[in-house]
Amino acid sequence: MGKHRLIWWIMVFAALAGAGCRTRAHKDAEDCMYLNSRYGCVQNEWQFLYKGKWYPATVPGNIHDDLLKNGLIPDPFFGTNEDSVQWVADSVWTYRLLFDEDCLDEKQYEHKELVFEGLDTYTEVILNGRKLTSVEGSKMPNNMFRRWIFPVKDVLKKKNNELLVRFLPSPPNDSVQAARLPYTLPDTRVFTRKAQYQSGWDWGPKLNTCGIWKDVCLRRWNRFRLEDVYVYDTRPTTDTTQSWETCVELKVMSDVRKRVRVRVEAYDSDKTQVARRVTLEPGLNTITVPVTLEHPRLWWPNGMGDATLYYYHVSVEDGNTTAHTVSPVEHGLRTVELRREKDSIGESFAFYVNGKPCFMRGADWIPASSYPGTLNTSEGDDYYYRLLTAAKDVNMNMIRVWGGGLYENESFYHYCDRFGLLVWQDFMFACNPYPADSLFLANVRTEAEQQVTRLRNHPCLALWCGNNEVHNGLADWGWPAALGWTDSQYQHLMEDFNTLFEKQLAEVVRKNMPGTPYISTSPTYGWGHPECCTHGCSHYWGVWWGELPFDVWWEKTGRFMAEYGFQSYPEMATIETFTKPDERRLGSPALNNHQKHGRGVEIIRKAMKEDFGYTRTNDLFEFAHVSQLVQAYGITRAIEAHRIRRDRCRGTLYWQLNDCWPVASWSSIDYTGRWKALHYRLREAYANVAVATRLLDDALEVFVINDSLCAVTGELKITLYSTDGSRKVDLPGRKIAVLSDDVSKGIVIGAKDLAGLRPEQAVLHIRFVAGGRVLAEKVDFLVPPARLELKNQEISRKVRRYGDYDEFAEITLVSPVFQYGVFVEEISGKDMSCSDNYFHLLPGVPKKVEIYYEAPSDDSESNTFDVRVSAFRR
Repeated sequence: MGKHRLIWWIMVFAALAGAGCRTRAHKDAEDCMYLNSRYGCVQNEWQFLYKGKWYPATVPGNIHDDLLKNGLIPDPFFGTNEDSVQWVADSVWTYRLLFDEDCLDEKQYEHKELVFEGLDTYTEVILNGRKLTSVEGSKMPNNMFRRWIFPVKDVLKKKNNELLVRFLPSPPNDSVQAARLPYTLPDTRVFTRKAQYQSGWDWGPKLNTCGIWKDVCLRRWNRFRLEDVYVYDTRPTTDTTQSWETCVELKVMSDVRKRVRVRVEAYDSDKTQVARRVTLEPGLNTITVPVTLEHPRLWWPNGMGDATLYYYHVSVEDGNTTAHTVSPVEHGLRTVELRREKDSIGESFAFYVNGKPCFMRGADWIPASSYPGTLNTSEGDDYYYRLLTAAKDVNMNMIRVWGGGLYENESFYHYCDRFGLLVWQDFMFACNPYPADSLFLANVRTEAEQQVTRLRNHPCLALWCGNNEVHNGLADWGWPAALGWTDSQYQHLMEDFNTLFEKQLAEVVRKNMPGTPYISTSPTYGWGHPECCTHGCSHYWGVWWGELPFDVWWEKTGRFMAEYGFQSYPEMATIETFTKPDERRLGSPALNNHQKHGRGVEIIRKAMKEDFGYTRTNDLFEFAHVSQLVQAYGITRAIEAHRIRRDRCRGTLYWQLNDCWPVASWSSIDYTGRWKALHYRLREAYANVAVATRLLDDALEVFVINDSLCAVTGELKITLYSTDGSRKVDLPGRKIAVLSDDVSKGIVIGAKDLAGLRPEQAVLHIRFVAGGRVLAEKVDFLVPPARLELKNQEISRKVRRYGDYDEFAEITLVSPVFQYGVFVEEISGKDMSCSDNYFHLLPGVPKKVEIYYEAPSDDSESNTFDVRVSAFRR
């Protein structure tokens, strides 16, 4: 565990030591009594009502997960069960909690409020028989992405409180609102402010759920309360010998006029303290405290330096009462610019961090589960950690949070801060026009203000984007003709777009997070327009939706590639989690239900045939294996084209990093957390210093890319192997120097360099070496995999376990011939992770793979461990 992560957790645990039903120190101004399940000094036993009977429930959570845990529905992820649970979305669901106001503290409080951090979505909140009204005057929360606060002092009892939370179905509301319009929209889901992907997507199930999906607490306070803390920079500098000026802005709610002392402590390895006295007035007070940091340590994206964090602790005291931050506010000293400048190509889209150009390498993020509330738990925190660690470990520096999902929870942004992963954050709008009437705009404004305010302290947050593909859809997807819109109706929808995305959301960001880049939509132009490759950010889907070959990546490189992708199937161990043995074949109802794209199988088969010469598709294990090899081949070709053409392209984010359920999709990590072939190959493709290639006609152009802050000088070494293992030749080395944020001049390897071998027989092991150390390497070819002359021969292996550590082993593989796409699979029923997989095995060169596998939970379980080793075969 890194030093800063350890410090952060120590601070949080210390601050939360008195959370739950137990109150903080007697003189604290505020107390939060959490009402989450199994939180604090009593078991908060939430229940939900089904057919007249109360069943155990989990908060945070959702109704589908609760029904499943109680055996009331089949697993929606298994087989075709998704279809059998659609009735859940059309039902009314009631949750209940019986609780005492406090089990330890008898202190009297002037203010008492129920605070729900997330209610999904149309909700009635009833306490002791009285329907509650929120502080905004709403009797029915109607936005999943907002915090809802209900004053309860006059309703709350010391003992035996009954809290009911009733969720009404969203589809009927959507239908009513759609019927009021004089035109038809592509989808009625747009009327409800909830996660759009719950209505189904081409990678996800239709599970329109509901529930208390975030924390709920009883908040009590006297005199004054610390509402918000915002740390921002007033005089940044990249000169670490100078001071860096920050400012801490406090929002303090008070019901008295009171003289108080404000104290701010900021520290990483050193501590800076600032204190001042101010007078609070009744109402909301804004207080600013300048804090100067000497010898600043900058926050850098992954690969450019350390992601250094400063921790700010804030308190407000009047001698009798103290309001303070429960956990420290994290702040990173960095600047982020998005430069969009007219040039000879069109319009640039380039990020600069701390004044330095930063080429973005990353992926698009979708919600990590179809059950969003289940991730707001300790188990969810661990899942975020594993996914984002996987992104960091393959050298990503940016994650794009897609607009059809969720504003993620604190764990997500916390780990992005730690790991140096910049975040492109969409507002939650996707792939449909949205209304812009006064009620909808007011609802969205509150949502946006709360989310921007919640996330603005995170140094990882680099960009806010108004939506995903809404303008693209209006301009290019044929809605006017398909839905019969008149010219005036189309113009009205475009005006609604401008009102919501060009004006309102831009204003919210400008006001609450000044200086942070904002764009109204992504992409700038649809992939059918020439400008998609010359202006702004691009979602290039010609290779998948247009079924164009991988060779087109070079020509279709845009200024910033925010989306592109190719599907693959998860490995068999994942497929087995949602199928019966007799369903494990292409075309079975279970497999069809877990392939949400209408032509997915056909498009994958086409690429298998054209790029790999593979035509056997009757074996599901082989099909899944080869689909991953095809995906890895195609997407790494795209990444290398984008990185080589960095004079025009300044970022590459493939679709998509993760899944929300087990499915055939564009992800590089499947729902179980297993890495696909693509993710393993990203270590090389996204390396800070990387070897990249461009396939020519029976030739290969080789480049060295340098994304680091320093120039690199070394030697390019290439070893030539024949596919049958009969030849090995070291080609002449080349001295290469590459400046920071640059790419070397290409070196072409052609037929004249092959020592008599034909291109179909040649395998190149390319290394960039400096000071005796390999900085980057790659195995590549002069022809597509379909033309390689591969030999079928067994791979020998030797497995070694390490002493008493039975869950750790090392396997050594060797083959006399070249082996393409070697896959190591655990076959004794244990979860396993590998240091490398889906790799190319050079002739006669041993390959060692470290394997970590699931240890037995007790002595009664077998500790048998075995693997199967496969390679690509036509």
